[in-house]
Amino acid sequence: MIFLFPLAMAFEPIPGTVIGGYGQVVATWQKSGAEGPFSGQVDLQRVVLSTASDFSRFGAPISAYLELEWEHAIACKGCDGSVEAEQAYLQWRFREEFQLKAGLILVPMGIVNQWHEPTVIHGLQRPMVDQLLIPTTWRELGLGFNGKIGILHYDIYAVSPLDPTKLSADGVVSARTLGSFSPAEVPAVTGRVEVEPTPGIVAGVSGYGADLGPVGEWYSASGERLSLSLPALSGAVDLRARRWGGEFRAVGVLWSMPEAEVLMAARRQDGSPYFPEGSAALPTRMIGGYVELAWDLFYPFDLGSHQLMPFARLEAYNTQAGVPEGMEADPTKSIQEGSFGLSYKPIQNVVFKTDIQLRDRRYGDDTLLINAGLGWMF
Repeated sequence: MIFLFPLAMAFEPIPGTVIGGYGQVVATWQKSGAEGPFSGQVDLQRVVLSTASDFSRFGAPISAYLELEWEHAIACKGCDGSVEAEQAYLQWRFREEFQLKAGLILVPMGIVNQWHEPTVIHGLQRPMVDQLLIPTTWRELGLGFNGKIGILHYDIYAVSPLDPTKLSADGVVSARTLGSFSPAEVPAVTGRVEVEPTPGIVAGVSGYGADLGPVGEWYSASGERLSLSLPALSGAVDLRARRWGGEFRAVGVLWSMPEAEVLMAARRQDGSPYFPEGSAALPTRMIGGYVELAWDLFYPFDLGSHQLMPFARLEAYNTQAGVPEGMEADPTKSIQEGSFGLSYKPIQNVVFKTDIQLRDRRYGDDTLLINAGLGWMF
């Protein structure tokens, strides 16, 4: 029995530990162009399991949080699915006004990157602004502080930077390192300040800044080693309100990468270009935003936890709002989008949804998507 003792201890529940998670199933029918056929699929889009442990009983106000995500049900070589650590950090609560946080943390920009559970957002798909310009879920390894002072809440972190060699015409999505062999030559700095002047109304300002030059090795066409400065700067503003059964959200995001032309001209040591001739232009500027309204039709009635909420969201975004001089922006990257749908919650932890998305490109085929699905959180 002595050999079983360590195993038994490993599975003993720790007081102060809770288990949670969320999941979402989505069915989508999509059509591109006026004459295009509908194609459909159903997907277990994501399942997330999380644990939170409070170690205060050991003598220090430290807690640990871990969140693991499975996307598209199956993760294998050649599959579209993946298994990822979405968050994994320690937090040391010195006091409410000042807390230390370290590990794999969410970049505190916008609304959805921090609060993206299916019972929290409207529609089956996250807003495209929150997929391209604030690429939810954007997490990096980092260290920093957060706290609450009266009506103000703040976060400020030094985090692993983006990989500049993986930037694209679609923005920063593929340049995230997500805690996997992240570069450590230079940190990025990110932060957020939000105020809640009255319960249910929150306004926030957030930002991200880094010089990505030290992250890579850069050479000229003649083989000369280069020292580049590649600033990547972003700012976002947001507002959310919840009153009398209604909900309102607004987000605006701006990115500036003024040395995109220099980056596109850089080469590897062997002389091969990071961005071969004919590559789509990297943006010097990206911009986007959306407004969203929803209202609970059951609010005037005493129906307990039941909610029936129609919503509407209007978005505009352009991942090539600016490009290097002498290059042409891809007009299909300038998009306006409308999403309209309905959510029903029998309880706060369960939601059934359906929506229609109309994606209007300035040039190129428009896209119509019809979504239906369900989500839960525990």
